[in-house]
Amino acid sequence: MYGSPQMVSVINFGASPNLSQKENREALQAAIADVDRRGRGVVVVPPEIDYGYKRGIPSTYPDFSHTTNDILIQDYSVSTRYNDSTGDGMQCRIITKTHHETDGFHDGNTQWLNGAWHPAFMLMHDGENTNNRRATYFTGIKGEVAWGMGQGINTAGVSSGVSRQATDDELAHFKIIGNKIAGGKGLETMLAINKTNGYWGFGGMPNPDKEFHFKTKRGCKGEVKFESHSDNLEISFSTPSKMRKWTIREDNGSLNITDLNGTSNVVTFTNTGEIIARDGININVANLPENPSAGRIVFHNGELKVYTGLAWRVI
Repeated sequence: MYGSPQMVSVINFGASPNLSQKENREALQAAIADVDRRGRGVVVVPPEIDYGYKRGIPSTYPDFSHTTNDILIQDYSVSTRYNDSTGDGMQCRIITKTHHETDGFHDGNTQWLNGAWHPAFMLMHDGENTNNRRATYFTGIKGEVAWGMGQGINTAGVSSGVSRQATDDELAHFKIIGNKIAGGKGLETMLAINKTNGYWGFGGMPNPDKEFHFKTKRGCKGEVKFESHSDNLEISFSTPSKMRKWTIREDNGSLNITDLNGTSNVVTFTNTGEIIARDGININVANLPENPSAGRIVFHNGELKVYTGLAWRVI
């Protein structure tokens, strides 16, 4: 049965700015063990304590392997993960370890934002530097980033295999990124929305130049799939005054291109390979095609001709 939640500082267990990372880590683990014995609790790591935490390296994280109760850590300590940096900025890592017996039946790791009007979580970049204006919300697995969502494309130029400096606009695009999706290249932009015009890009491009730009991943054939879960599948293309509808018929599998109202077939491609045009076939060519396949029909020099597989014959 849980006792009253306890809040302790690693300072009370011997941690000090003058001690080594190893000694401070021992103090941290002693504090974790203490609140675990009490039933549950909160461990606070002050900013001046360095116990060797490094982002992305799980072996440097607090160790809960020998605990059996719920524990929360408020970790304000510095980190030395980055090159040529004395720390990774002022921050508080909220680290929770929720023990449970039945999978899927607890919400013990949830952070709530409650309010009567418009609760919000804000990631704000306050710097003016142009080399990194990214702000990202990450999800991960065992200390490694799996997905991220936020502002500013990652690894500019990765589609060409050459990293480059991102532009000012690219560092303000909306992005969804994935980690090590292709060849272990690290974070890669999977979806980008251009902040200046709203263009969407899929498939690793940092700066989409079309309203919807799909790019195949390396080693992929490229496929866009539309699937109906009821009957026919319909895809419409339209201008302000004209429309064409492509329909896959569920009853016979034919592909139909319809008229303006989408009620009458203009062209039908049957599931056996036949092409049926409502007003017939009229292909006007100046020269006969080279290396035609058998059955090719053209209108040439005032004559309708079909290729038999050996020669052109006037119909």
